[in-house]
Amino acid sequence: ALHARAAGGSAGASWRAIWRRETEVPLRAVLLTAGALLLLVGWVAAIWGAYHVLGTDRTGNDVLYQALKSIRTAVVIGSLATLATLPFAIALGILAGYFKGWVDDAIQYLYTVLSSIPGVLLIAAFVLMIQVWIGASPVRTKEVPAPWILASSRSGPCRRPRKGVLAKNDLLADGLRGWFTVNNVHVSNWVSSPGSGKTALLEALLAAAVERGLGAAALVGDCATDNDAKRLARSGAAVRQIITDGMCHLESDMVSAHLEGWDMSDYDLLVIENVGNLVCPTGYDLGEDTRVALLSVTEGEDKPLKYPQLFNSADVVVVTKTDIADAVEWNRDQGLAAIRQIAPDAVILETSARTGVGVQALLDLLLDSGDAQTESTVQLQEAT
Repeated sequence: ALHARAAGGSAGASWRAIWRRETEVPLRAVLLTAGALLLLVGWVAAIWGAYHVLGTDRTGNDVLYQALKSIRTAVVIGSLATLATLPFAIALGILAGYFKGWVDDAIQYLYTVLSSIPGVLLIAAFVLMIQVWIGASPVRTKEVPAPWILASSRSGPCRRPRKGVLAKNDLLADGLRGWFTVNNVHVSNWVSSPGSGKTALLEALLAAAVERGLGAAALVGDCATDNDAKRLARSGAAVRQIITDGMCHLESDMVSAHLEGWDMSDYDLLVIENVGNLVCPTGYDLGEDTRVALLSVTEGEDKPLKYPQLFNSADVVVVTKTDIADAVEWNRDQGLAAIRQIAPDAVILETSARTGVGVQALLDLLLDSGDAQTESTVQLQEAT
């Protein structure tokens, strides 16, 4: 239409001229390129919420998302570099034009020196100047009392608003949960501090599942090494290691990437052993139907009170290493009371990987359809 108006002809004549490449500007190439880009962008936008368009890296991060973040970073760096140098450029340009002569020569020399300095260093200098200004000009802030962090479920007020990467994580987690449900796979997410006996208990649980003839699998999250995966593979279950390269938790895209090639219809049970941490994994849904928080008798009776968000989000709280409860002077009543205070609706189960106490009960619980999770029950075993 714009070409027709400029040429003073009809729209049909303009289209024919464009298609026959009879225009001064190669509008045909411009339109075809713009159309192809729009189709590509539309297709990517339509499927990005559910698929990794360019795949994932070795830690399960979306490659396209990382590329877009890199572009954004480049734009930010360029903008900051411009803002940092613009005032000096204007001032020096005025001085050079006004005084001329040797002043102009000196400014030209200074410009050459500055041009040889990478923009990142100029940005760093700019940021340092801003930090000095902020430090010298404190801002008075209003104190806001911290809200009560407990809630009745993982979707309650104890979880932060879902924005950005958390929203995308939850979207993929919901897709995983639907996939697990269709294949009738019972999935649990095990979270605890390092050294709680999580891997030892999981090894015993997987061995019990294999002995029953069940299809069992595990994904093991660690910052480094595949030692736990090798250990768990001795049970006969299918095991894969997720190495997070320093990340303190697993995310749903990591789980999705490491399930590739597995036919989930072959499995009855999938256990996700999260990275040993009581804070970071709390806010990340992995598509599980049961969240398991583990507490060893060596950690102290008040651990649930110190990390209430994790234990409140748990469907099952497992007390581990009960075979050494007397040796470490574990106060059972205080420990159970602390769990009950933070997670009144959770199922509590005492276990010992060494003696086998509670292992079969935990397996039954994880294979349950979910009815056991809807009411508060206590399955306590005497440590031997």
